[in-house]
Amino acid sequence: MPSLKKSLGQNFLNNPRILEMESRLAPIEGQDIIEIGAGDGRLSRAILQKNPKSLILIEKDARFVELLEIGFSGDRRVAVKCMDFLDFTGSCDNVFGNVPYYISSKILFHLTAIRFKTAVIMLQKEFVDKIFAQEGTKEFGRLSMMAGLYFGVTRAFTVGRGNFMPMPKHDSAVIVLTKRKIKADAVRDELINLLFQQKKKTIGNSVKLLLRHYGKESAYPQAAEKCLQKGIDFHQHFHKQTAAEILELVELLRKELKI
Repeated sequence: MPSLKKSLGQNFLNNPRILEMESRLAPIEGQDIIEIGAGDGRLSRAILQKNPKSLILIEKDARFVELLEIGFSGDRRVAVKCMDFLDFTGSCDNVFGNVPYYISSKILFHLTAIRFKTAVIMLQKEFVDKIFAQEGTKEFGRLSMMAGLYFGVTRAFTVGRGNFMPMPKHDSAVIVLTKRKIKADAVRDELINLLFQQKKKTIGNSVKLLLRHYGKESAYPQAAEKCLQKGIDFHQHFHKQTAAEILELVELLRKELKI
């Protein structure tokens, strides 16, 4: 097996029982499956035992791509793609992946833009804890907001760091994402992103900075008046808002900005 590259966040799960547990968390038989970061194919083999219609293995490291092509050359169900998952634009029934920690956020946000039913993803446990942060707390952030907006999220189980080679500094956790029937909206998502960049400020200050970003700070008094009419308290800190209240604020600002 090729040596593992720290720069690509390559830590391989070496517990077959956990691989089997992962493969049971979403339907596979007769389904079109994608695996993110297939590595040497250890999760791929657990998936194939459950007879998918097709399995696309996406792997960025050309050394492992060659290994996968050789290992699965006799299986017509398998297609190996040497590419970055962030460049993938297709669709499938279900997604599996033990995701490199350093690009967890990017992968999660990219999943909002592709069509699938269920995704079984292993991530660093600390990252998963952020996804499950409670509304109205300082821990609730853009990650929590976007995950809840686009997916139904279930925490499946925790995986101790001793199950990996080489052993990482932190434990992992497996989550199951069920895609909600909501269309990707780049404008809405960017407004959410900008507001969360100022989440420690009051709503009023967050709104003022957002309007300044779009060169429309002069619209602040009108926006403030409309927020007041909606019962939005500009003196309250932004992080105390619920997801529904944040979406209401985003739609109001979108109308003011005419974007």
